[in-house]
Amino acid sequence: MRSNILIAIDGSEIGWKALNWAFKLAKSMGSDIVIIHVAPPGFTIKQAVNATCEAPISIVPEPPECVKERILKVLDVLEEARRRAEEVGLKVDFVLRHGDPSREIVKETSKDYSLVIIGHRGFSKHRFGLGSIAEKIVREAQCSVLVVK
Repeated sequence: MRSNILIAIDGSEIGWKALNWAFKLAKSMGSDIVIIHVAPPGFTIKQAVNATCEAPISIVPEPPECVKERILKVLDVLEEARRRAEEVGLKVDFVLRHGDPSREIVKETSKDYSLVIIGHRGFSKHRFGLGSIAEKIVREAQCSVLVVK
């Protein structure tokens, strides 16, 4: 029986490194690869500070042009992943979800995967330790997790 590897990508440098690890493992183990990308909700949290130093927070929908731009970025990431897989002779399947990335990836691990591969963090500016999404996936995934640094 072939094993299935789930690889979460977000278009970050670490995400591409994780994808390369997934390709190496899949080729050596004869595994199938499924790439998951989770697009966060189309809302922006805005915080306005007034003269009394209170910081009211409001959640507003993104304007249509921002949503279109994000959709095009997602399509670029998926196309680049497909191209890279083709370059190394692998065929990949894709899962596209919308919502909280850690929650959606953990939910996907309940399916028939032997391994999920993730980057230790995505676009976060912090340099050390696991990012919050990676940490939640490591804790809650229903299969083994390989974290790429």
